[in-house]
Amino acid sequence: MSNDEVLQVMQEILGDSRVLTLATVHDGQPWATTMFFALEGMNVYCIVEDRGEGMTNLKKNSNVALVVDDRTPNRFVQAAGEANIVQGAEDAKWRRLVLDKVPEYKPFFEMVTTSVIRILLKRIHVTDVPRGWFPAKSLKI
Repeated sequence: MSNDEVLQVMQEILGDSRVLTLATVHDGQPWATTMFFALEGMNVYCIVEDRGEGMTNLKKNSNVALVVDDRTPNRFVQAAGEANIVQGAEDAKWRRLVLDKVPEYKPFFEMVTTSVIRILLKRIHVTDVPRGWFPAKSLKI
C-alpha cells in the first residue's frame, strides 16, 4: 500500500459523496455541522452559512476535523486541516464547484448569506474494510 494508493481511495470516497460532517471548536466546546462539499486536489471546499455556529467557530479557530461516509462504517475518510474563508473572485469559482454537485440546493444557498471555505487537509485517515484497511491507513500531508 503506497501513499498514492491511499490518496486515490480517499479521492474515490470523497468523489462519491456530497456531504461531510465538519467539526469545529469554540471555547473548548466541539460543534459538528453537516454541509455539502467538493474536492479539488487536496483542498475541500464547503459553503457555510455566515451566521451559523460553524462559521462563528471558524473565525475564532481555523483548525477543523471532518468525516465523509455513507453512514456505514466500512469505507470512510477522516481528516484534520485548516479552514480559511475564500475571498474575492475565487469565491465564485469554488461556490460553483460545490453547487455543481448539489444543484437542487442552489435556491437554499440564495436565501441565506454564505461564504465559501477552503479546508487544506493536513492529516487523513482512510478506512476501507473491503480492502482490509482497518484500522485506517493514515497520511500526514
